[in-house]
Amino acid sequence: MINIFHVSNDFVKENIFPESSKIKSFYGGLINYDDSNNIILNSDNLYYKKQYKEFCKLLLTYCKDVTTKRIVFKLDIQNFFDSINVKTFLYTLKKYIKYSVQKNKYNFSNNIIDGISEFYKFLMNGNDGIPQSDNDLCASFMSSLYMKLIDIEILDIIVNMEMEGLKDYHIVQYCDDTYIILDFEEIKDESNYIIR
Repeated sequence: MINIFHVSNDFVKENIFPESSKIKSFYGGLINYDDSNNIILNSDNLYYKKQYKEFCKLLLTYCKDVTTKRIVFKLDIQNFFDSINVKTFLYTLKKYIKYSVQKNKYNFSNNIIDGISEFYKFLMNGNDGIPQSDNDLCASFMSSLYMKLIDIEILDIIVNMEMEGLKDYHIVQYCDDTYIILDFEEIKDESNYIIR
């Protein structure tokens, strides 16, 4: 777990936490380390309640704003934790890790990925998925990383669809509950909303 956290640290910082990010992600637990590489354990990064409240507050802000033409799509993955193919997830994550120094430093090789995925398969009785329990920080972190890869693909599709009048877009998410928010300019002729 520490290996995956460390190797993905820059990816997480660049895609989840920046204010400018189009992805506003919340989940039950934030894994943080101090400068000495010790895990920080406190109520702010271990419990679901604060994260969930922030998610609800932000989502309500988007839903209450009636000053714009807005479309909101809700996605929810059925049997989310049990449907994650760990091997595919880790190989995809490896593609997004920019720095080979990080990959080498934390030994994020194909052999390690295969070993981790076999271990998860063993824990899941031969099935795909991530095992979880109540307030499971590791499962929350892994699933959050998995969703970021999906979010990046969704954002790429939105950008490349060339939707006429699209002026802004965001993803607001808590675990696998994902809301895609599309804001459009006011167009007098609504037949101009064409998706190519």
